[in-house]
Amino acid sequence: MQAARCLQALRRPILTPLVGSSRVAARAFATEVPPAPESSEKQPAAHAEDIAAANDLTAHLPANVSFVDLGSRPTPRQIVASRGVRLHEVPTDFYSPIEHPVSSLTSANPTEGSGETLPLPSHVFNLPLRRDILHRNVVWYLANLRKGNQSTKNRSTVAYSGRKLRQQKGSGKARVGDASSGTRRGGAPIFELKPRDWSQDLPRKVRALGLRTALSAKLNDGFLRVVEDVAEGNWPGTYEARFGPKDGLNILFVHSPMREAEGVANLWRVTRNVPGIEVLSTDDLLVYDVLKYSWVVIERGAIEDLAGPGWFDAVNEAYGLEAPEEVQSIETTTTQA
Repeated sequence: MQAARCLQALRRPILTPLVGSSRVAARAFATEVPPAPESSEKQPAAHAEDIAAANDLTAHLPANVSFVDLGSRPTPRQIVASRGVRLHEVPTDFYSPIEHPVSSLTSANPTEGSGETLPLPSHVFNLPLRRDILHRNVVWYLANLRKGNQSTKNRSTVAYSGRKLRQQKGSGKARVGDASSGTRRGGAPIFELKPRDWSQDLPRKVRALGLRTALSAKLNDGFLRVVEDVAEGNWPGTYEARFGPKDGLNILFVHSPMREAEGVANLWRVTRNVPGIEVLSTDDLLVYDVLKYSWVVIERGAIEDLAGPGWFDAVNEAYGLEAPEEVQSIETTTTQA
């Protein structure tokens, strides 16, 4: 009986005339009460009254009231993961490289892979998600950006004299000092701000682990693409057909630090004024940059720098992969020297 009374009380605000359509959460009210299972035993009278009251509540709902199933709504992680497409399969063995298709910036849709594959090192692109490491890297980066040059005056530097405003006794009012007191309007701050150093220190191994973790998360969510050369496509006039509309561009291009500056100078020149586009080398790449941009496009030559020297030589026999031209030229120069 108490449940029936509660349903009758909840019925009153719903039956109030509403302007426009309204959506009522399904967690608050039930659209339909399932029928009771057939049983030889007779249901209690109170239970039958509750079912009848609930059915009567849903039958008299206004026409502009509808129910929303909150349980079917996707989570934020599912929404983000649905935008990216994974082109690779995670190997069962942790030490096995990841076979990832090579995309092309000259195609109409560079987010799709081609027939050629490139092995990615598992110790760089197949690490578990560590939110604590990513958080430490982001806080370290943002803290080092703070200048800390704020400065306010104190009681000795404000433009007031030290004269006592009125005599100590005889006025019938509270005793006061000079006009620079922090308890008076226009007085000096009690706890003034002075320049300080906000910079933090972070171990080198934690920074390296954070970068590998961020790249692994991007690859796992389907927002990382590998290309032969980040400057291979004719960028002006073609970005809208490749990564979406101009207002929604959010791409980070990563190139090898061993290549000449002329190779990426044209890409940097045509994208420097485009919001949401950044061109960095692996030497300047940080965790904050990887997390800031939605898409990460990394060229083939940068894999060698991230994986460590000798990575392509180690997998050359198993995959028939040749080292990038930048790596070959440096090895040749070193051998000749």
